[in-house]
Amino acid sequence: MTDSPTLHLVAAATIEGDLRLNGKPLSGIEIQVNSGGETYSRHGISDVNGHYRVTRVPYGPCDVHYLDQ
Repeated sequence: MTDSPTLHLVAAATIEGDLRLNGKPLSGIEIQVNSGGETYSRHGISDVNGHYRVTRVPYGPCDVHYLDQ
């Protein structure tokens, strides 16, 4: 008999958007996504067009924070 790995499939989402101030894109801004229970944390950085994308965010309530670098 061989051991089989135990697999757990977790549904995940993507959060994305554009950061702008007075119509101008904000680049280099860190986006932090946390669960309400602090069980996970995901990060992203806005690009030169102010666009950000944070992937593998588990479904459910979350907090999104923008941190100026």
